Amino acid sequence: MNQSIKYLTFLFLAFSVFTFQSCDNEALEGEFGTDTGNTDPAGLVGDWEMVSFEAETTTNSNYLGQAISVNGVITGSDFDYVVTFTEDAYTTNGSYTLSAVFYMAGMEMENGSETYSNVSGSGTYTTENGTMTISDPFFTFEFQGMDLSEFGGQQTTDYNLSNDGQILTLSQNETINETVNGVETTTEINSTTVLYKI
Repeated sequence: MNQSIKYLTFLFLAFSVFTFQSCDNEALEGEFGTDTGNTDPAGLVGDWEMVSFEAETTTNSNYLGQAISVNGVITGSDFDYVVTFTEDAYTTNGSYTLSAVFYMAGMEMENGSETYSNVSGSGTYTTENGTMTISDPFFTFEFQGMDLSEFGGQQTTDYNLSNDGQILTLSQNETINETVNGVETTTEINSTTVLYKI
C-alpha cells in the first residue's frame, strides 16, 4: 500500500505544481488603490518578479477498490525569480524554494522542501479574453528525488493586471481526470501566483 500512496502522491504533484491556478482573484493587502485590474495583453510585456505562489489540491483515487483522498498545500518562498514577457514569448531566470505538505485522512503523510538555483527556461504564450496559454511551465520541481518536469507542457491560466499594471496575478481552478495503470484519479487544484513589475 505504501508504494501506491507514493504513486498517487507523484501523480498529485505532477498536476499541481506546474500550473498557475487560484481559488479566487483577491487583491493583495496593502495600499494598492481601488484598481480592479485589466486583461490587456500589452501590459504583460516586461520583467516581472515572482513574489508568491500558493496551491491547494485535492486528489481522489480508487485503487484496488479502495477510495483514497489526498489533500496538499504547496507554497513558494525565497523568490529571486524573474519572468520576462515579450509580445509572444517569455523567459524565466533565478531561484526559489517550493515546499509541499500532503495529508490523507487528516494526517500528514508526506512533506518536503526543495530550493532551486540558477533556474532558466523559455517558452511561448498566447492570450485571449483574460486567459493565457503557455507552452511550458514556469517552474522546475522535484519531490523526494522524483523529477516532475516531464509532466510539463502547455498550461492555461487566467490573468489579471492591477495596481495600474504593476501587479500580475495568474489564477485558475482546475479539475483533472486521469487513468494511469488502471488507477482513476481526479485532482482539483486551486492556486495563485503573484508577480510585481520591475
